[in-house]
Formats: sequence, structure tokens, C-alpha cells
Amino acid sequence: MHTRASLPSAQYGRATKSSAWSLKARARLYEGTRAKFHNTPNVNWQNHLNIAIASAQQVMAQGHTLYSNYQNLFTITGEGPANTENILVKIFGINSTNVIVSHNNSRDLENGRMAPTRNLIRQYLYSDGLPAFNADNTPSATQSSFFVPEANEPSYNTILDNRDPRVAMSYFRTGDVAYQGPWIPKTSLGSRTAFAPKKGFSTVDQALNAATTDKILIRYAEVLLIYAEAKYELAESISDADLNLSINLLRTRVGFAPKLLNAFVAANNLSMRDEIRRERTVELALEGFRYDDLMRWKLAEVILPKDLLGAKFIAAEWVGTNANSLNLNANNVLITEPASTRNFRTDRDYLYPVPIHEITTSRNNVIQNPNWQ
Repeated sequence: MHTRASLPSAQYGRATKSSAWSLKARARLYEGTRAKFHNTPNVNWQNHLNIAIASAQQVMAQGHTLYSNYQNLFTITGEGPANTENILVKIFGINSTNVIVSHNNSRDLENGRMAPTRNLIRQYLYSDGLPAFNADNTPSATQSSFFVPEANEPSYNTILDNRDPRVAMSYFRTGDVAYQGPWIPKTSLGSRTAFAPKKGFSTVDQALNAATTDKILIRYAEVLLIYAEAKYELAESISDADLNLSINLLRTRVGFAPKLLNAFVAANNLSMRDEIRRERTVELALEGFRYDDLMRWKLAEVILPKDLLGAKFIAAEWVGTNANSLNLNANNVLITEPASTRNFRTDRDYLYPVPIHEITTSRNNVIQNPNWQ
């Protein structure tokens, strides 16, 4: 198997040693942290994390670098072998006139396939490096001076102001040119939370059944996050040197000046574990990792049963929307799904049900997971 550097450009898209090591690191981090936080008996979670670290280090020695423009990383601009952040991609067609294989991602975003929640946006730090909310959406012990209480938000854009630059690169603000012109908050088209995802959207790909932007399956940023988390969880501490090798590279890439350092965490009464998890959440937002992360961290029972919240309703900005058609809380924030309709059973839902077909064809050697009978 080729290394990243030895793979001919004409074979870009094939798996390399970096792909294999990255997948190994991903799997070992999952198994190690799940076993640790679920107290799984007879599983050496430390061994899993040691292998995750070693695998990540092998990738880190292969000359991968972060692509300079986070927003363009997910568009056609970021495609090709010159972008060494992309470790494994699914290649689609040449362009809209030579499609070969295509997808509908940008059209699906326009039609509301992804609905970023306020719960997610709360996770991003403010421009001073401080949060307003914890991972479980409770107020943080130290809140940024830039935080505006949700009851007092004067506009739709307020929650997006003075933030980690990845906010502006991932979500449309009111007035930004979006799917069909300037973004206007609405739930009828674009997102049922009224927040609109920008990450991965491209007008070039908007034509139906003709999108050809490659799909990123593994990227170097994830490897750096795996390294930081595995290092921390193994010892429940991490050096500034390791933070500078991993998380702080991600912040530098997007021009986010505050760095995650031990002294900063201590001075502001933060939790290093929570901040490492926060970084993973925001860097990989909308890329399909969050649910599995909540499951392995054993936080699903805390986070999933809560209200899913959307944007702040301000009539002058929500042109054409009748407030009576919305479920709003006391702060005029949209409740997309109330907690009363959401539940998570800790005695059952950390495992999927085994399909009946698999049980019957195994002659009952395969048994159903607990409480799915």
C-alpha cells in the first residue's frame, strides 16, 4: 500500500497507509472511550487508547497539512491531491457536464436536509476563547463577556456574532447570499430550525443530480482530534505541547487567536475534557460524528432528551412567517422538538436492536440486545 507521498497523482482517491492508520485510530478511540465511560468489563480501554495514539502519530508523520481555507475545504476548490488534509475521499464526477457519478448535497441543504440547532451553535466559543454553555447545554461556570442572554438577543445574527470563525464559515447569517438569494430566517424551506448550513454548500453543485464535489471520508483534522482526546483520556491530562500539535493547529488554521492551554483552562474554571470535546464538536460539525460521540461518552442520556432549539423569532426579520405557526419558548426561541417528545432509555438505547432476520438465520445463536424484546 502506498504512503501519501508515494501515491501517484493519477491514483488520487485510492486508500493509502494514512487511510488505514486513520481508520484504526478512529476505531480504537471509539472502543477505548466507550469502554472507559460505560465501565465495560474485561476490556482494556487503555490499550485501545494507546493504539489510537500510536496510529494517529503514524499519520502525523506522513506530511499531511491542514488545508488553509476551512470553508473551501468542503467545496470543489478543496479537491485533489494538492490538499493533503483529505486522507480518504469518495470521488464523484468531473463537473456538471461530465457527471459520471453525482450527488445532491447542495440541493438537499437548500431543501433542509440538515437543520443545525441552537444546541449546536451554543457549543462554539466566543472570540475571547470562552464559552457560554457546557456540552450538556447548561450555562458554563465562566461565560464570555460577548455572550448575550437569549432573552435579550436583538436579532437573528446575535448568536452568531463575536464567535470562533468557524461559525461564519459553517452557517448563513441573515443577509448572506445563500441558496436562493439573501438568507431570510424561515422554517418552510432551508431548515426547520431556521439556521441554515453553509458548510459544504456550493452554488456550482446546486443543479439537481449533478453535484460532483468529492465527499470527504477521513481528513487530517480528525486525526489531530483523535490524538488530543486519546492523550487526555489515557492520563486525564495533556501537555501544552500536545495541544499545540493538535487542537491549536485547528484554531490557527481558521484564524482563531485564543489557544487551548492548561493555564487558560485553570484560570477560567473550565474543564479540559469538555474543551477537547467541544473542539471536536465544532471542527467536525455536520459531518456525521456527533451521535456516535454522545454514545461513546455516555452523554446520550443527558443531551438527547432535551428540547431541540432553533433561531430567535424576531418578526421583522422572519419575513412572511406567522409567529402562530411556531412553537416558541419564553425567550421567543424556536422549539423544533420539545423534550416531551424525546426520550432515551439507558437500559436499552446504547445498543441497537438486532434484526429479527439475523437472530432467526443464526438458529438463535445470535440473541437480542437487552430490553429490545
